[in-house]
Amino acid sequence: MCSPQLSSKRDAFVQTNGFNEKHRACWDAGLWADLALSGAKFHEKEAFGVFRMYADSITGSDRLRQQFLSDMDAIFERVMRRPKRLTDHALALLLRFLKFSRHPHRTLGYKPFFHAIRKGQLSVGSFPPG
Repeated sequence: MCSPQLSSKRDAFVQTNGFNEKHRACWDAGLWADLALSGAKFHEKEAFGVFRMYADSITGSDRLRQQFLSDMDAIFERVMRRPKRLTDHALALLLRFLKFSRHPHRTLGYKPFFHAIRKGQLSVGSFPPG
């Protein structure tokens, strides 16, 4: 999952030339991809932040949905060095399933938390859930 709470070492960020302004709807995903392509290392951690989605935000309103899909396709092509294939979506779903099946307590434990975010009933005192 890409998150706007990304933190990295300054040197890794400088190597990427920063945020790509062309990716208006997913600048964070573009930065993660650029960091990975530049050799930055990532480590899976427990959740370390929370953000709210509002009805008027880019994510909450879906008003830049087409831009988001176009940006994500461009990022995919840059990372994979090829256009998407019909099988890529099915493979992504399978890999996501395998990832979450390795840690079912995380997946099941966070479900009520993310449901509360969607409903606007976030209780920061209950973070992390469980």
